[in-house]
Amino acid sequence: MKAWLKKFLTGLSIRQEYICIGEKLSDSLRAFLTYQNALECLEVTEGHIFLGYKPLVIAIVFPGDKSTTEDMEICLSLNKSELSINSQWKGFHADRTSIARLYLKPIKLTRLTTHRVVFYEGVSGRHRFISVLHQRVNAFLMNFKTKSVGNVFLNGNLYDQTRIAYAIARRISLMTVSDGSLFNLFPTDLHGAVGEDYYISSLRLDGEACKQVEQYRKVVISDIEATQFQVAYQLGKNHMMKMRPRENFDWLGEFTKVFNFPLPQGTGFYRELELTQSFDVGIHRLFFFKVVNTKKLKDSSPLAHIHQYYAQWRINEDFKTQWLLR
Repeated sequence: MKAWLKKFLTGLSIRQEYICIGEKLSDSLRAFLTYQNALECLEVTEGHIFLGYKPLVIAIVFPGDKSTTEDMEICLSLNKSELSINSQWKGFHADRTSIARLYLKPIKLTRLTTHRVVFYEGVSGRHRFISVLHQRVNAFLMNFKTKSVGNVFLNGNLYDQTRIAYAIARRISLMTVSDGSLFNLFPTDLHGAVGEDYYISSLRLDGEACKQVEQYRKVVISDIEATQFQVAYQLGKNHMMKMRPRENFDWLGEFTKVFNFPLPQGTGFYRELELTQSFDVGIHRLFFFKVVNTKKLKDSSPLAHIHQYYAQWRINEDFKTQWLLR
């Protein structure tokens, strides 16, 4: 399909479903939490962790002294600037200028040192990254899209929820697991820190990587330079691979302080993590790690990616962005 015709029919001029970025986004969206029966508004741009997409799973990290009700449903709104409560959406206090919203219900509460982590499951979502007409055309065209073996197919509002979650840039890091002699190295973008002492990540239940982390319990997660974007995507197949000798991977030549794991090329910062517990939600297993050690090797722009719909919205809004197209 010619580019102009595709843009006319679908509203999309950028071809990739997920687009890597090589810089911290200017004019990035901010995330705000609101309730149905309280006027409280809490910014959680840095305080939420995206952990799953079937169903959508988002964790909100609350300080221990923050007065919140863990069993309440919430609305997560994405705005260009401060949120002003001036409307209602599905019974939630909302801002009519919001670019996207997610309706979330609580499913689990965990306390980690001075933080409380509430896990929420997506109920529904709505956005205006592209027009409603283009959204409907694309939903129709999805019926004819070839489904790749091994990929998770999302449709309907579940896919819209995921598109919204990826309107916040998600860092792609590399995770290393080892039994002492064999290794695996694979990318992950479903992860985040809980303060300085704990870390949460998730992996698909049907993958070899998930089994390896559960079995060996020690991992290193490395933030890598954006220049490694091609490599990171190529390593995606390793989620389904058995562990292999060290020479099968491309290493930096430096090792972690505690576990003595080799570090992948492009590492700017790493964490050594030890598994403490896990639980399953949908197709994912969520892992809780204790942070054993952290180290910054150099200043760098870490690799991240966003969804095509949000990328198109940025283009339409004339926000300058450095795209890293594969």
